[in-house]
Amino acid sequence: MSGVIIDLDWSFVIQLAIVLVLMVLLKQLIFDPYLKTLGERDRRIGDVRRDALALRQRADDLADRYGKGQREAREAAYAARQALRIEGGSEKVALVTEARGEAGRSVESTRAQVETEVGEARARLLSQVDDLARLVVEKVLGRGV
Repeated sequence: MSGVIIDLDWSFVIQLAIVLVLMVLLKQLIFDPYLKTLGERDRRIGDVRRDALALRQRADDLADRYGKGQREAREAAYAARQALRIEGGSEKVALVTEARGEAGRSVESTRAQVETEVGEARARLLSQVDDLARLVVEKVLGRGV
């Protein structure tokens, strides 16, 4: 019975040492920083998405509040109109005009407030998007942009 005889000499030990040293060096110099960068990027993207979702929710809440204000203003105007119809006469015209003006002012003030808050939210989001996009690009490309 003849078999293959493997002769283990010092060259095998040296090659094994070189492979182990390369594994340690590559892990420390390439793989760990790369994985850390990927993890940081994923974390930042998650943070940006959460911030964007929160801002979207706030904008939706403001829009709902605006819609509710409009509905309430319309309902108040309608109620005032019905009351004036019942009262009748010349007083009706004056009261309707007053109610419409008040509802218009209320709607306009609510609209202006909502537009201001939505604009501020968008401006904050847009300013954050540029910075975070630049950071992500710099991390991915590994150089300043």
